[in-house]
Amino acid sequence: MKRRAFTLIELLVVIAIIAILAAILFPVFAKAREKARQSSCMSNIKQLALSTMQYVQDYDEMFFLRSYPAASPTPAGAIWCISPAGQPSLLDPYMKSTQISYCPSQGQTRLGYGYNGILCVGNSWSPVAMAAIKTPADMMMWCDDTNGSRTMYTPSQDVINWGTNFVDPPGTSGAALQWGVNLPFGRHNDGVNLAFTDGHVKWLKPVVLWNNRNNVPYYDGR
Repeated sequence: MKRRAFTLIELLVVIAIIAILAAILFPVFAKAREKARQSSCMSNIKQLALSTMQYVQDYDEMFFLRSYPAASPTPAGAIWCISPAGQPSLLDPYMKSTQISYCPSQGQTRLGYGYNGILCVGNSWSPVAMAAIKTPADMMMWCDDTNGSRTMYTPSQDVINWGTNFVDPPGTSGAALQWGVNLPFGRHNDGVNLAFTDGHVKWLKPVVLWNNRNNVPYYDGR
Protein backbone atom coordinates (compact mmCIF):
# COMPACT_ATOMS: atom_id res chain seq x y z
CA MET A 1 0.00 0.00 0.00
CA LYS A 2 1.41 3.33 -1.01
CA ARG A 3 1.90 5.73 1.93
CA ARG A 4 0.34 9.13 1.55
CA ALA A 5 2.84 12.00 1.57
CA PHE A 6 2.38 15.06 3.74
CA THR A 7 0.57 17.90 2.09
CA LEU A 8 2.05 21.38 1.99
CA ILE A 9 -0.55 22.59 4.48
CA GLU A 10 0.33 19.82 6.93
CA LEU A 11 4.03 20.65 6.67
CA LEU A 12 3.32 24.33 7.27
CA VAL A 13 1.23 23.45 10.34
CA VAL A 14 4.09 21.34 11.76
CA ILE A 15 6.60 24.12 11.11
CA ALA A 16 4.29 26.65 12.75
CA ILE A 17 3.91 24.44 15.83
CA ILE A 18 7.70 24.03 16.10
CA ALA A 19 8.16 27.80 15.78
CA ILE A 20 5.58 28.45 18.51
CA LEU A 21 7.21 25.93 20.85
CA ALA A 22 10.64 27.46 20.18
CA ALA A 23 9.31 30.95 20.91
CA ILE A 24 7.91 29.69 24.21
CA LEU A 25 10.81 27.50 25.32
CA PHE A 26 13.90 29.47 24.25
CA PRO A 27 13.23 32.40 26.64
CA VAL A 28 12.60 29.88 29.42
CA PHE A 29 15.94 28.19 28.72
CA ALA A 30 17.71 31.55 28.52
CA LYS A 31 16.22 32.64 31.84
CA ALA A 32 17.22 29.35 33.46
CA ARG A 33 20.78 29.77 32.16
CA GLU A 34 20.93 33.32 33.51
CA LYS A 35 19.57 32.09 36.85
CA ALA A 36 22.51 29.68 37.02
CA ARG A 37 24.91 32.53 36.25
CA GLN A 38 23.22 34.63 38.92
CA SER A 39 23.87 31.87 41.47
CA SER A 40 27.50 31.61 40.37
CA CYS A 41 27.89 35.38 40.65
CA MET A 42 26.30 35.31 44.10
CA SER A 43 28.92 32.75 45.11
CA ASN A 44 31.68 35.04 43.77
CA ILE A 45 30.41 38.00 45.76
CA LYS A 46 30.11 35.86 48.87
CA GLN A 47 33.74 34.79 48.47
CA LEU A 48 34.81 38.41 47.94
CA ALA A 49 32.99 39.32 51.15
CA LEU A 50 34.67 36.48 53.06
CA SER A 51 38.07 37.46 51.63
CA THR A 52 37.48 41.04 52.75
CA MET A 53 36.49 39.92 56.24
CA GLN A 54 39.69 37.86 56.47
CA TYR A 55 41.70 40.91 55.42
CA VAL A 56 39.90 43.02 58.04
CA GLN A 57 40.70 40.48 60.76
CA ASP A 58 44.39 40.48 59.80
CA TYR A 59 44.68 44.28 59.74
CA ASP A 60 43.40 45.45 63.11
CA GLU A 61 39.73 45.32 62.09
CA MET A 62 40.31 47.95 59.40
CA PHE A 63 38.93 47.93 55.84
CA PHE A 64 41.42 48.54 53.05
CA LEU A 65 41.93 51.82 51.23
CA ARG A 66 41.81 52.30 47.50
CA SER A 67 44.66 53.94 45.66
CA TYR A 68 43.83 57.10 43.72
CA PRO A 69 46.99 58.72 42.28
CA ALA A 70 45.41 62.15 41.76
CA ALA A 71 44.29 62.43 45.37
CA SER A 72 46.12 64.57 47.87
CA PRO A 73 47.43 63.06 50.01
CA THR A 74 47.69 59.81 48.05
CA PRO A 75 46.58 56.77 50.07
CA ALA A 76 48.42 53.46 50.25
CA GLY A 77 49.47 52.31 46.79
CA ALA A 78 47.36 49.20 46.58
CA ILE A 79 43.83 48.35 45.55
CA TRP A 80 41.62 45.32 45.99
CA CYS A 81 42.35 43.92 42.53
CA ILE A 82 45.12 43.79 39.97
CA SER A 83 45.55 47.31 38.61
CA PRO A 84 46.61 48.48 35.12
CA ALA A 85 48.79 51.02 36.93
CA GLY A 86 50.70 48.20 38.60
CA GLN A 87 49.52 48.58 42.18
CA PRO A 88 49.52 45.27 44.07
CA SER A 89 46.29 43.47 44.84
CA LEU A 90 45.23 43.43 48.47
CA LEU A 91 42.80 40.53 48.27
CA ASP A 92 44.83 38.07 46.21
CA PRO A 93 46.29 36.37 49.30
CA TYR A 94 42.76 35.73 50.55
CA MET A 95 41.12 34.57 47.33
CA LYS A 96 41.24 30.93 46.24
CA SER A 97 41.17 32.08 42.63
CA THR A 98 41.19 35.43 40.86
CA GLN A 99 38.34 34.05 38.72
CA ILE A 100 35.90 35.09 41.45
CA SER A 101 36.62 38.69 40.41
CA TYR A 102 34.77 38.11 37.13
CA CYS A 103 31.01 37.97 36.80
CA PRO A 104 29.96 34.94 34.69
CA SER A 105 27.38 37.08 32.87
CA GLN A 106 29.98 39.62 31.84
CA GLY A 107 32.90 37.40 30.88
CA GLN A 108 36.53 38.30 31.44
CA THR A 109 36.75 41.51 29.46
CA ARG A 110 36.70 43.44 32.75
CA LEU A 111 36.18 42.73 36.42
CA GLY A 112 32.55 42.51 37.42
CA TYR A 113 32.35 43.95 40.92
CA GLY A 114 32.70 47.26 42.71
CA TYR A 115 33.54 48.07 46.33
CA ASN A 116 31.69 50.63 48.47
CA GLY A 117 33.65 53.88 48.35
CA ILE A 118 32.78 54.77 51.94
CA LEU A 119 34.74 51.75 53.18
CA CYS A 120 37.96 52.62 51.36
CA VAL A 121 38.01 56.39 51.69
CA GLY A 122 37.35 57.06 55.34
CA ASN A 123 38.26 60.41 56.88
CA SER A 124 41.33 62.04 55.33
CA TRP A 125 42.20 58.80 53.53
CA SER A 126 42.38 56.81 56.75
CA PRO A 127 41.05 53.23 56.91
CA VAL A 128 37.49 52.66 58.12
CA ALA A 129 37.29 50.53 61.27
CA MET A 130 34.83 47.65 61.47
CA ALA A 131 33.81 48.95 64.91
CA ALA A 132 32.75 52.25 63.31
CA ILE A 133 30.02 50.52 61.29
CA LYS A 134 26.89 50.57 63.42
CA THR A 135 24.64 48.70 60.97
CA PRO A 136 26.81 46.11 59.18
CA ALA A 137 23.78 44.09 58.05
CA ASP A 138 22.47 47.15 56.17
CA MET A 139 25.66 48.60 54.69
CA MET A 140 26.71 47.37 51.26
CA MET A 141 30.27 46.17 50.70
CA TRP A 142 30.33 44.55 47.22
CA CYS A 143 28.02 44.92 44.26
CA ASP A 144 27.55 43.91 40.62
CA ASP A 145 29.15 46.85 38.87
CA THR A 146 29.28 48.22 35.32
CA ASN A 147 33.04 48.73 35.44
CA GLY A 148 34.48 46.59 38.22
CA SER A 149 37.82 47.04 40.00
CA ARG A 150 37.11 50.65 40.73
CA THR A 151 34.95 52.04 43.49
CA MET A 152 31.24 52.68 43.95
CA TYR A 153 30.35 56.13 45.23
CA THR A 154 27.26 57.16 47.09
CA PRO A 155 24.79 59.95 46.27
CA SER A 156 25.96 61.84 49.36
CA GLN A 157 29.61 61.96 48.28
CA ASP A 158 31.44 64.41 46.09
CA VAL A 159 32.79 63.08 42.83
CA ILE A 160 36.36 62.16 43.75
CA ASN A 161 37.24 59.30 41.45
CA TRP A 162 37.30 59.86 37.67
CA GLY A 163 33.84 61.40 37.80
CA THR A 164 32.22 58.17 38.92
CA ASN A 165 29.52 57.62 41.47
CA PHE A 166 27.29 54.92 42.88
CA VAL A 167 23.63 55.16 41.93
CA ASP A 168 22.97 58.34 39.98
CA PRO A 169 20.68 57.28 37.10
CA PRO A 170 20.84 59.02 33.69
CA GLY A 171 19.01 62.30 33.44
CA THR A 172 19.05 63.14 37.14
CA SER A 173 20.84 66.07 38.65
CA GLY A 174 22.37 66.69 42.04
CA ALA A 175 25.19 68.48 43.77
CA ALA A 176 28.56 67.13 42.61
CA LEU A 177 26.93 64.15 40.90
CA GLN A 178 27.68 63.00 37.38
CA TRP A 179 26.70 60.04 35.24
CA GLY A 180 29.73 57.83 35.79
CA VAL A 181 30.84 54.33 34.91
CA ASN A 182 30.66 52.76 38.35
CA LEU A 183 27.15 51.96 39.44
CA PRO A 184 25.15 48.86 40.37
CA PHE A 185 24.22 46.97 37.24
CA GLY A 186 21.23 44.62 37.02
CA ARG A 187 22.75 42.00 34.77
CA HIS A 188 21.08 39.05 36.52
CA ASN A 189 17.41 38.87 35.54
CA ASP A 190 17.33 42.68 35.91
CA GLY A 191 18.71 42.48 39.43
CA VAL A 192 21.94 43.18 41.32
CA ASN A 193 23.89 40.82 43.58
CA LEU A 194 25.11 42.51 46.76
CA ALA A 195 27.29 41.60 49.74
CA PHE A 196 26.91 43.49 53.01
CA THR A 197 29.54 44.29 55.63
CA ASP A 198 28.32 41.52 57.92
CA GLY A 199 29.06 39.02 55.12
CA HIS A 200 25.52 38.13 53.97
CA VAL A 201 24.53 38.40 50.31
CA LYS A 202 21.30 39.43 48.61
CA TRP A 203 19.76 40.02 45.16
CA LEU A 204 17.94 43.33 44.67
CA LYS A 205 16.41 45.38 41.87
CA PRO A 206 18.51 48.47 41.02
CA VAL A 207 15.46 50.66 41.61
CA VAL A 208 15.48 49.54 45.25
CA LEU A 209 19.00 50.93 45.62
CA TRP A 210 18.02 54.20 44.01
CA ASN A 211 14.86 54.54 46.10
CA ASN A 212 17.01 54.02 49.20
CA ARG A 213 19.66 56.55 48.16
CA ASN A 214 18.84 58.64 51.24
CA ASN A 215 18.74 55.58 53.48
CA VAL A 216 22.12 56.20 55.07
CA PRO A 217 22.73 52.66 56.42
CA TYR A 218 22.63 51.28 52.87
CA TYR A 219 25.71 53.24 51.86
CA ASP A 220 27.24 54.58 55.04
CA GLY A 221 26.30 52.54 58.10
CA ARG A 222 28.70 54.32 60.41
